[in-house]
Amino acid sequence: LKEDSITEYDRLLGRNLTKSEWSHKKLLSLGIEGEAVVELYPADGYFGTMSEANSVSAFANERGYGHLIVVSSPYHTARIMESFTRYLRDKKIELYIYKSNDNGDLKELLLEYLKLVIYKNILLAHN
Repeated sequence: LKEDSITEYDRLLGRNLTKSEWSHKKLLSLGIEGEAVVELYPADGYFGTMSEANSVSAFANERGYGHLIVVSSPYHTARIMESFTRYLRDKKIELYIYKSNDNGDLKELLLEYLKLVIYKNILLAHN
């Protein structure tokens, strides 16, 4: 997903990389060809994970993909599972969710738990 927030400093560029630039650089270092990397721009909204799940699922379906791999913070994987499962339920796409090594602090964990409760009990239950 297109992400313009700032991450680590790159000495060669003389500036901090955006998350999108960092991700692209990391994928290239893993041997993935640059043309294979596609940035998606999900609709803005209050429910980002749900919007992202909708956009990414539709993109994967249009491209005829059979597998979708999502990597995210460990504390965020439950909400990802809820959101993507909703948008993939009628599609022949297998979902794989992998945890990154980004462990959140207590504030992030509590906020994520609140968001998960809202997603499960209000948003996804009525759609």
